[in-house]
Amino acid sequence: MRNEAPILADTDLAAIRQWGSANKIDYVSVSFTRNAADMAVVRQVLDSCGLHQTRMMAKIENLEGILNSDEIIEVSDSVLMSRGNLGICLDAEKMFLAQKKLLRACNLAGKPVMVTRVVDTMTDAPRPTRAEATDVANLVLDGADGILLGSETFRGKYPVQTVQTVLAICKQSELCFDNQSYYRSLMEYFGCYTLHPNLGKREALASSAVRAAAKINAALIIVFTVTGQTARLVAKYKPASPILTVVCPDIKSDGLKWTLMGEVQARQCLLYRGVLPIMADPDFALPGGAILDYAISYAKQVGMVRSGDKVVVSQCPRTGYSDVMEEAGVVKLITVDDHIMPSPVRFNHPLFVIGSMDPLMKHQD
Repeated sequence: MRNEAPILADTDLAAIRQWGSANKIDYVSVSFTRNAADMAVVRQVLDSCGLHQTRMMAKIENLEGILNSDEIIEVSDSVLMSRGNLGICLDAEKMFLAQKKLLRACNLAGKPVMVTRVVDTMTDAPRPTRAEATDVANLVLDGADGILLGSETFRGKYPVQTVQTVLAICKQSELCFDNQSYYRSLMEYFGCYTLHPNLGKREALASSAVRAAAKINAALIIVFTVTGQTARLVAKYKPASPILTVVCPDIKSDGLKWTLMGEVQARQCLLYRGVLPIMADPDFALPGGAILDYAISYAKQVGMVRSGDKVVVSQCPRTGYSDVMEEAGVVKLITVDDHIMPSPVRFNHPLFVIGSMDPLMKHQD
């Protein structure tokens, strides 16, 4: 029987309009998403509340959502596969097919995808079963961007141990992830080994940055972005190198007030696998190239790079931001020692304003 209920209940609407609007929420998770029309309704509600920067996460947890997953992924910003409710709708022998199909579709679209219900045993036990540990590892190997813990942490007896265990499995699995084969599979899918590749300019630059990083065994990829789109495209190819994303703020006006864009986009980038976002000075009160120097200094301090390491720097073209780097729409190959601040710089917050070193919260007034 098809569920005809509105995608947002009255309590959902009240929560978005009151608490969500007041707190400028980064994401909205849409439970029991059935089709693209459901996401369109949510988008309309968010826009009516002035939450234009808020992104949508489609929570697929019923049969209709699985059958319409392609259209849902197309209009969503990210996807959450809720295996608890989904397991009620699907036969046990078909669950893995739905999971692999959904993960692959999200990977091809470059949309972050997360999965729930992985170590239920740890709600009451200090260790996962062997099957659960293997399940977590396979999610990483199949391209999941994140794992969402539920009962294991909000009512479980071992919440901290659960997080530590899942994190340890994920780290070990990432060491076994075949980045090169994954990259080639995406290149083949987009026809990049044919005479008629199906890649836009931005994605061509992003994939080139990943390819260059693999070729020179780069320790880090630095991405300059405004909307987070470039970071998403680079993360889509799941490089072996971590991605340090420098979000360059943008000031927009709707005719009534000015809005500083950048803080929300930086936080939203945390959902992408392998991405660490930081934020540049909104005033750009730095000489050309200095932002890159500060980014390298930060990366060195937190242990992402060492002296002598090679780094790939990527920036997609955008009008008005040529002062961040000398060229627009480029992939640069540099070494750490060529771009580092001459004196030690202290960083006290994972999301900071490069240049002043003040926490990101400074610009929320």
